[in-house]
Amino acid sequence: MLITDPTLSNKPAIAMLVALVLVIWLATPKKQISRAAGWFLLAAYPVLLMAMFCCNSDQLKKNIYER
Repeated sequence: MLITDPTLSNKPAIAMLVALVLVIWLATPKKQISRAAGWFLLAAYPVLLMAMFCCNSDQLKKNIYER
């Protein structure tokens, strides 16, 4: 794998860490994830993916036009 611009991986990495912290935070009180929290996480996942792809596509376009 050749990484040409390592700054492109910063936002997805931060987003995935935030997602992990959110899951741990929701599961901490009862040591398990409630049904409501599970539905919330299920609904939030596509939003997280779209945010990551939109942020990366803007950065990719910027990098392409700079060259």
